[in-house]
Amino acid sequence: MANSTASSPCLPQPGAFASVNSSSTIVRGFTKGFLDLITVKFLTGFGHRPQHLLGNFGCVPAILGLFAMAILAVNLMARLVDPSIGIGPLAQIMTAVLSVGLLLFGTQLFIAGLIAELIVDRGSGEDLDPYCISERVGEVGSNV
Repeated sequence: MANSTASSPCLPQPGAFASVNSSSTIVRGFTKGFLDLITVKFLTGFGHRPQHLLGNFGCVPAILGLFAMAILAVNLMARLVDPSIGIGPLAQIMTAVLSVGLLLFGTQLFIAGLIAELIVDRGSGEDLDPYCISERVGEVGSNV
C-alpha cells in the first residue's frame, strides 16, 4: 500500500491537464460559451414570439427587392423618354432577377414566422378549456 494513490481513479494522472491552457482549448471554450449565450438569448427573447425575429429578417430583403423594382420602374420611364440613358438590358435583367429573389426570400421568411407563431401558440395549451366527464357509460370494448 505504499503507492496506492497513483492508481486511484479519482486522482488526476500526471500530465492529464497539460492541454487545459492551450490556445485551442481556450478558443473552443469561448466559442461554445458564446454560442450558448446566443442560444439562451434567442430562446428567452424569441421563444414565444418567433414572428418578431423572422418577420424583421424577412422585411429587410423584401424592402430591398421593392426598392430594386422601383429603380427598374424609374429606369423604364427614363428609357422611354431617351433610350440612351439608364442602365442597359443586361443590368436590367440582373436587377429584375435580384429583386424577385429578394422579394421571394423575404416572403418566405415572413410566412415561416407566421407558421412558427401558429406552432408556438398551438403548443402552449394555456387557453384550452379542459373538458369534464359527467358520466361514464362503459369501457371501450366491453358489452355494457
